[in-house]
Parts: sequence; C-alpha cells; structure tokens
Amino acid sequence: MLLPSILNPNNKELKEIQINELLETNKESEEFNLILTKEDTKEIIKVRGWALQSYGRIEIDMGVAKKLIEKFSSSPFITQEEYVLTLNNLQEIFYYMKNETEDRIGDDMVIDIIYDFYNNECGGDIEFLWEKIQVFSEKFRRENQKKNIY
Repeated sequence: MLLPSILNPNNKELKEIQINELLETNKESEEFNLILTKEDTKEIIKVRGWALQSYGRIEIDMGVAKKLIEKFSSSPFITQEEYVLTLNNLQEIFYYMKNETEDRIGDDMVIDIIYDFYNNECGGDIEFLWEKIQVFSEKFRRENQKKNIY
C-alpha cells in the first residue's frame, strides 16, 4: 500500500484490520469480564484518530490501543459498562503525555506510569488521572529543561 492510502482514515481495508486487531484483545480481557464488540472497536478507532489528529501525531498500527487494553483490563476499577469510555480517555491521556514529555519516555513506560497513577493514587478516577498526568508532565518537562541548560 502507498503511504497516503494507509493514512487515509476512510481506508476500509485498514479499518477492518484495526477492528480485528482490537477484537483479538478479547481473548485476554474476557478473563476480567471485559469484552469489546465490533461497534466498540469502531468507536475506539474513531477516538484514536481524533486524538492523533488533535495532538499532531501519526501511528500506523493499533499497538498503543492494544497495549492499553492488555494493561488496563486487569484493573479493578474498570467495568464492562465503562470499558470503552475508559479506553478512549486512556488513549487521549497517552497521546497528551507523549506530546507533553516530548517523546522522551517510551510507550511502555508511559503506559506503566498512567496505569500506576490510575490504580493507586487515582483509584480509577479519570479526572483525577488527568490532573496527575498534567502535573507529572509539567514537572518532567521542567526537569529536562534544567538538564539542557547546564
């Protein structure tokens, strides 16, 4: 495939691949009574596209979404009723944090940091998680700026 066709959000073949990738995560998440439907995956893909565009980022695969699902499906704070909404918020938080830390933290570490805040300090509260990530990111940026000055 040519790059422009891969990046086209209306590419039907790519959407089907993405849907199937996300549906595959049900094999592990069903252990925690969390299941995505095809409609759920479409919403996750749509929100992912919006988040990528909002933060000026490009991603070809569904790696981040899959990692978020794999990591967070074991959280005691996620219920089936809130599953998709939580995943959508986590995607946005992830891309926000990647931008705000200027990509100086790897994807897996960002997910681990978000997971730790979500499960421990925030008790599953997404709004509180946003606050914690904003404070963390600002502090991280300031510390990196200090390092670059000296």
